[in-house]
Amino acid sequence: MVYMFGFKIAVIGIGGFELLFFILVPFVMGLLGVYLITVGLWELRVGVDRKKYATYMFTGLALIVFLAMG
Repeated sequence: MVYMFGFKIAVIGIGGFELLFFILVPFVMGLLGVYLITVGLWELRVGVDRKKYATYMFTGLALIVFLAMG
């Protein structure tokens, strides 16, 4: 057992810490990025607030490019 951030983590192959930070976090960031891009495109389609469109698209693309692929 390894204690990390006050929690017991079993280190067996790719379990615990490695699974969380090398597989799940990039996967969730990629999904969040795709969601934000979709919401941004919807804002552009509706055409009410272009600032929201730019914010959603930039954030979604940044999540995909810098966090999920990096």
